[in-house]
Amino acid sequence: MSLPGGVIKGGAIYGVTDEFGFEAVESPVTAHDLHATILSLLGFNHEGFTYRY
Repeated sequence: MSLPGGVIKGGAIYGVTDEFGFEAVESPVTAHDLHATILSLLGFNHEGFTYRY
């Protein structure tokens, strides 16, 4: 629900999946990357929420 509209460009294709679409073959994106993108679009620096221990 947080991705419709806004600044995200619709219809963009990124990467390639296998024949059945089960896993990324080229340019996989993790949940961490998606989270960082959402925070960036909201105006937050995602590295500010990182705690390095």
